[in-house]
Amino acid sequence: TDEAAESLGKSKLNYYLYLNGLTALTDKAVEALAKFEGRSLHLNGLTTLTDEAAEALAKSKGDGLSLDGLTTLTDEAAEVLAKFKGNALTLNGLTTLTDEAAESLGKSKLKSLSLNGLTALTDKAVEALAKFEGVQLSLSGVTTLTDKAAEALAKFTGEDLFLNEELESKVVQSNKLTAAEAAEFVEKAECELVLNEELEPKVVQSCKLTAAEAAEFVEKAECELVLNEELEPKVVQSCKLTAAEAAEFVEKAECEL
Repeated sequence: TDEAAESLGKSKLNYYLYLNGLTALTDKAVEALAKFEGRSLHLNGLTTLTDEAAEALAKSKGDGLSLDGLTTLTDEAAEVLAKFKGNALTLNGLTTLTDEAAESLGKSKLKSLSLNGLTALTDKAVEALAKFEGVQLSLSGVTTLTDKAAEALAKFTGEDLFLNEELESKVVQSNKLTAAEAAEFVEKAECELVLNEELEPKVVQSCKLTAAEAAEFVEKAECELVLNEELEPKVVQSCKLTAAEAAEFVEKAECEL
């Protein structure tokens, strides 16, 4: 009842309030429960949520809000729930999510967003969620991703992105550099470059010098040149002098050769 909800909302529990057996609540009851000031409120039995109830829950005082019973969410409700001031929002029951709802959730200031019930998303929805700036994004239920969607998720800046194993590999793969990109990156880098074992040989290969390039590099170098064992003989070979050049060098040298 609304009265029971009001009493529970005022309880002094410090941790969690689980009411997962409830499948329906009035907006007034939701508003009362949203005043719960414990760590997390769980209403995983709810299968529907009005926009008014969503607005009340978005103002709840807890650190976490779990609504895993919802299978759909209106764009308006998503926009409101995205404003939840806590750290974690769990919506693992959702089976569909519109592009507009994804955009709202992607802009939220939450630390953790769980949407594990979704099995498919449009590229636009994935791109919106990939912009989520929290710590953890969970999409482990998604079964397929286009290359474009994988590239978008590869740019996720948080600490943890949860996908199924097959898709996780695809996202990692989409973030690999081509030989040309790696070479350009190394050329412009002004700091030490550390890569994984698979990429490092690729970068070294793309950066190999021709004999002429190596000679020119050595000629212009104003500091000690340290190369790997494969490149070093190539540079030394390219810098060997002809007899005439050696004679001229000795003649002009101001030190013992």
